[in-house]
Amino acid sequence: MKILLVLVALVLASPAVADEAPVQPWEVWKDPGVVAHVRSGPRTVLSSSVAPDGGRYDRHSEGDSRFVRVVDGEGVIFETQGPGAVTRIWMTQGDGISVDLDPKIRLRVRVDGADDPVIDLSLPEFFGGKIPPFLSPMVLDRRQSGGGNVSYIPLPFRRGCRVSLVNAEKAKIWFQVTAMLLDKPQGIVSFTGLEDLSRWRRMLSQPGTDPWFSGSRETVSGTVVLKPGKAQQLVAFDGPDQITAIVLRVPHRRLGEVIVQLSFDGRTTVDLPLPWFFGIGRPGCLPMQSLFVGMDQGEAYSYFPMPFHSSFALELELSSASAKGLKMDYAVRRMGSAPASDAVLFGARAIDVRASGSGRDAVLLDLVGPGRLAGLAVTAGSTSSAGWDFLEGDETLQVDGEDQPSWRGTGVEDFFGGGFYFRIDSVTPGIFRRALHGMTCIGGTSEQPSMSLYRLMPADGPVFYHSLHFSEEGGPTGEVPVRWRGVAWLYGFKVAPGGS
Repeated sequence: MKILLVLVALVLASPAVADEAPVQPWEVWKDPGVVAHVRSGPRTVLSSSVAPDGGRYDRHSEGDSRFVRVVDGEGVIFETQGPGAVTRIWMTQGDGISVDLDPKIRLRVRVDGADDPVIDLSLPEFFGGKIPPFLSPMVLDRRQSGGGNVSYIPLPFRRGCRVSLVNAEKAKIWFQVTAMLLDKPQGIVSFTGLEDLSRWRRMLSQPGTDPWFSGSRETVSGTVVLKPGKAQQLVAFDGPDQITAIVLRVPHRRLGEVIVQLSFDGRTTVDLPLPWFFGIGRPGCLPMQSLFVGMDQGEAYSYFPMPFHSSFALELELSSASAKGLKMDYAVRRMGSAPASDAVLFGARAIDVRASGSGRDAVLLDLVGPGRLAGLAVTAGSTSSAGWDFLEGDETLQVDGEDQPSWRGTGVEDFFGGGFYFRIDSVTPGIFRRALHGMTCIGGTSEQPSMSLYRLMPADGPVFYHSLHFSEEGGPTGEVPVRWRGVAWLYGFKVAPGGS
């Protein structure tokens, strides 16, 4: 069986990790399990070019600066004091269709109060993927990323960071800078440009392959025949331990007949149709193919870290409406060691909501308790004759009841790594799949189009301690009714399956 052979081969080939420094929340390449950690201190913030006056297309008015401030002729787009890391930088330029970034505009990054920038590159150089350490696919230009330019190179700092643009005073440019901020600088080594990020690059180069590099492992695999209307437990483990792989081979035409249930420490935190959990999308679409979850060569896979302290169980149920039984292969792997003390339970929550079009945002997630958002896959589309205007809606993330959101985006396609409705040199949006984001399908009609989108957030997912409120604006001014359906993957003590 292919899935078993692949998992065994990876166990034998995986080198041991000898990193002694504490793993920071963004250092997924050192330990993918860090995604499940909810420790005291980290918080995620976003600085973006969203128009403060709430304009339809984030077009700033005359004299209405996109910058935090201007210092010595440089437009500051992100600035903070204290320790942390910039984890994602996104930009786009164009007028209806994405165009190459202006080579006259330079990106400068200063850390720890230094006068000299540690990064001073033109935008095409920074996102071009050819200048170390800014190498593809850790950075992607617009042709690789649906019209957006994205960097996932972590830029750590101990005492502060400032990101600025030069020669961009009159430029029509949209941007987002995401950072994870910490309380203490312990273990942080500030960015120098000489970092060895080869493991991170390798993880992002081949989505669908196993991202786990180390650790003793035990794999349970087999074949099961499910009967209509019956649930069957495939695997059960006693803990403490951590699941590092779940792989299922199911005939594609029958994916929607199967329900997946995952239980940790006696609590069912995943109870979803199989296509939803694996982000596969509707029939006729390309399946999601990302770092931690998706489908590759007919196999649905999850490599999300899934810690548990006392027990784990995987159960599958075949729909009672199925005309006949279903034979399928499976493989489940565990680490063979206890998870970290700050590791919390994994879960998945269904998203099935509508924006009313009355100016009220659609609430995709409204979570209570401590946790961390790991990613989401959704199909979104207008339910009126608004065309692509539904992509103009800005996302808002409010953490722990804050009055002013620490995260306010610039548009749906921007959040998912694209730009200008995913248009690259053409009015037709381009489908693409990358390790951390993608657009896998275009559906609907010209008046009521829809798209299937995904984004994983292993290094920049918001950490929350009391609550997370994630909402999406209905089009440019909230007047477009939009349907959202999909799944969010997350970690927390009070995660429960079900709609938002």
